[in-house]
Amino acid sequence: MARLDHTLSFLLICSFILSITNPSFSCPVPCETELTLRFYLRRVVAGPSRDQEQIVASPYPKGFGQIVVNDWSILDAPESNATIIARGEGMQLQASRAGNRWFNYVSIVFKEDRFRGSTLIAMGITQWAIVGGTGQFASAHGTIKLGIFRETNVETYVQLDIHVFSTPETVTSASTADE
Repeated sequence: MARLDHTLSFLLICSFILSITNPSFSCPVPCETELTLRFYLRRVVAGPSRDQEQIVASPYPKGFGQIVVNDWSILDAPESNATIIARGEGMQLQASRAGNRWFNYVSIVFKEDRFRGSTLIAMGITQWAIVGGTGQFASAHGTIKLGIFRETNVETYVQLDIHVFSTPETVTSASTADE
């Protein structure tokens, strides 16, 4: 039994030394990455560029219970002619009887080259929890802080401060052969 304890201790020490000298030994699968990103969500509530639509009206005061679907532009700057980085596709539910507190469930679908085809799934009211993702954001978790950057009676620019941890998917020889 003592010999087994010494052997296990020796293996543990060797593994520790290898992980210090070569980080790939400490992470045999793709390691989790951390990113901080800032984008701007553009929400248009009226006119020909409207990007959200009420699908369930509410008979309750202050709109409690109404549901709105959305397909928002997520931009690299708070301007209507900025580059579209992603689309915010999902829905909102008026979740407060006091009014103006919307629960959001949104899939952020990336369109630009760096993250093209990847998604982040987020939900929440005043701050969104990242609850999943795909592609570059596989196994994502983190938060998205929301802040009104600029607002008019037709459109609102919401600053998105994204703090995400994920384990990017890796390309395997099997998936490459199928393409």
